[in-house]
Amino acid sequence: MLRLVVVVVVSVSLLCACPAEPVVDGGTGGGGGTSDSGFVNYLPDAFESAYGRAIAVHGGLVYVAGHGIRSDAGSNNDFFIARFSTDLVRDTTFGPDGVGLADFDGGVIGVFPANNDRPSALGFDGDRPVLVGNVRSIAVGSGDFGLARFTPQGQLDPAFGTGGLRVESYGGGHTASASALALQPDGKLLVTGNIANGGGRNVDMALVRYEADGRLDRSFTLEDGGAGAVLDFGLGFDEDAVDVFLQPGGAVVAGGGDHFALARLTSSGRLDPTFGPAGTGQFTHRRGTARKIVQRSDGSFWMLGGVELTADGGSGIGQFYLKQVLLSADGVPVPGFGQGGVRTDLVPEYGALRGAALQADGKLLIYFAFVAQGRVLRLNPDGSVDPTFGTNGVLPLDIAIPLFEAGLGTGHHLAIEGNTGWVTDINVVKVNTSTSRQVLALVKFPL
Repeated sequence: MLRLVVVVVVSVSLLCACPAEPVVDGGTGGGGGTSDSGFVNYLPDAFESAYGRAIAVHGGLVYVAGHGIRSDAGSNNDFFIARFSTDLVRDTTFGPDGVGLADFDGGVIGVFPANNDRPSALGFDGDRPVLVGNVRSIAVGSGDFGLARFTPQGQLDPAFGTGGLRVESYGGGHTASASALALQPDGKLLVTGNIANGGGRNVDMALVRYEADGRLDRSFTLEDGGAGAVLDFGLGFDEDAVDVFLQPGGAVVAGGGDHFALARLTSSGRLDPTFGPAGTGQFTHRRGTARKIVQRSDGSFWMLGGVELTADGGSGIGQFYLKQVLLSADGVPVPGFGQGGVRTDLVPEYGALRGAALQADGKLLIYFAFVAQGRVLRLNPDGSVDPTFGTNGVLPLDIAIPLFEAGLGTGHHLAIEGNTGWVTDINVVKVNTSTSRQVLALVKFPL
């Protein structure tokens, strides 16, 4: 169990001054799986429901991570990972029946699942897939970091943690969830996310580092005697390390959540005072929530999310704007991008961001949900909408997201490989006139 050490960061914030449509392959059709009433079930029939939460292209194959309820698992939500060809055909040699599974074994309480485990991010240690997310015990109402590493063949890796699994608890009734990961060159694993501290405090960033075999690395800490880092930016809102990046020399940059918070830590886990515009090791920009961060080829950080603004530009119930912040590799706003490194644009029918990825030409794809429908938006490098993509910059996808999930999820639902974009999510489909199912959505589209 981690000893909880919360560091309140003195925050210096900036006020917000505020042709042809591609053909979509996949979605509710496409290769791989068995067809039922016009849709494709990409997973084995034992999955009663499935939710794709992260996607990556590795070694010429498409990997999808998510969670699902299986008829043979006592109604628990468990981690899964599946591997597909670029033609959307599932590789049945990967894992048991073509799906790798991570069951954190919560059992069943009456008719209710004891565990509601949800991965948030997918990475690779060589050719070994690694999933991180939230392991939630319904019995005690708490949640912990959950990690799972698989062999290249899709089996849990016995050389990691306990039988391929690792659970990190902060104790004391704290609820934690992992959102992102990064592999260091020395094999160590950085995991970032958030922790709900209770006691009147909001959600704070959490960062933990592990040895290659899954043991906690106690040399990465904000203060002597601790392990890992919990950052409270002192804003009274919710910060979440939705993405994490490694810089030369081993420095770690992570951030996201309310007020577009970003921080840099040294390789030993201490705040780096050379980062940010005020020499505090961090950056914030008031208003809005960052759901995704991408790093450009020059090392700069492109933070993406949304903000709700009233007609006079104030915060409150109004219209939802796309908000972008561009920071240099040292956390300083980039001049020439919007106003002082910040853009707030009213994009028609823009909604909750669920993923983003850079193209080779520097353009950016954003996957988002609008009124429970999945859509893709393309931006130019200066943050403006690219009208040559889809219809006026937006491409609708054949994905129907449940309304209660549309504003949730992670920022890892989208990946790019070459001239193709990939999206995974949950899809509500009709089985007959009175019955619907929630199945894995898997879509590819040309760029």
